[in-house]
Amino acid sequence: MHCHSTDSADGISSPSEMLSGAEKRGLSFLYLTEHCECPGFMAADGSHGYVYMKDKIIRSRELLLSSPSCVELPFGIELGQATQERGVAEEIIGSGNYDFVIGSLHNLKNELDFSLMKYDSAKECHSMLDRYF
Repeated sequence: MHCHSTDSADGISSPSEMLSGAEKRGLSFLYLTEHCECPGFMAADGSHGYVYMKDKIIRSRELLLSSPSCVELPFGIELGQATQERGVAEEIIGSGNYDFVIGSLHNLKNELDFSLMKYDSAKECHSMLDRYF
């Protein structure tokens, strides 16, 4: 089980809001797991965007850890499309002191993310899934 904060493109709550929500619900753990996509993820300065994401995630984590809380915060990421950029994936995994890494594959090489594609029919969608699996 994992969740994304506003440190990921699909999150709607800040890390501190999520920690507060976890406390209010009596949770023991909060698995904030931000996206880190391997292919095509470059920062404005030309470096791999992972450096930016890692710094952003670490800053958020340090802020949360400085707040008194009974909620444990294991450190992890959701590593996307690692099979497409194996070297980048190995660099990302090797450069962090993660408690966990979730691997995700949302698209086939050189194609849009499944969630961004428009399907004209169920048959077209099933055809894509057949190629995927």
